[in-house]
Amino acid sequence: MSCGHGTQNRRRAYAPIVNDDDDEDGLAAREAELAGRERQAAAGPADPDDPGFAGRFLSGRDVDESAGDRADALHDERCAREDRQRSFEDRHRAFDDRQRASDDRDAAEGAAHEAAATAVEEAAGLREEMEGRTVIGQAQGLFMAEHAITADEALDMLVKKAQTSNVKLRDIAARLVEKRAAG
Repeated sequence: MSCGHGTQNRRRAYAPIVNDDDDEDGLAAREAELAGRERQAAAGPADPDDPGFAGRFLSGRDVDESAGDRADALHDERCAREDRQRSFEDRHRAFDDRQRASDDRDAAEGAAHEAAATAVEEAAGLREEMEGRTVIGQAQGLFMAEHAITADEALDMLVKKAQTSNVKLRDIAARLVEKRAAG
């Protein structure tokens, strides 16, 4: 196919058998040559390495099937290339999805750690506040017993004392409870 020898041989093989100038003897010689070629084609090539053999001795159907096979092979190759491209794109999308999932997991872990730290701080603050309220309640009870007043009046007295001394309410209450417990 790629070398020129096959083309020249094909032209010679399909050269016209009869010319207008042929006489009876020439016609008989040509028919004998044609019969010899048919016998040669049926027997196979004298030289199987002959590059023109395929073009001279293959039937039209064989040539068409061969061309169809080549077209199918090209189509299959294109399909395989497209499949490889889609596979590459799918792998790339999967990688991106895994990366996003990893980033989301890292963000969730960070948020969980932050929430845990905040919860610990809030719990400590609540514990401190509860202890402070307990001490304030004890001091309030001491004021109620000592001065014979209501709970609201005792709380107002503690608040005024904390404001005048510029000390936190729970600290004033803690001092008062410690002083009464010691004395």
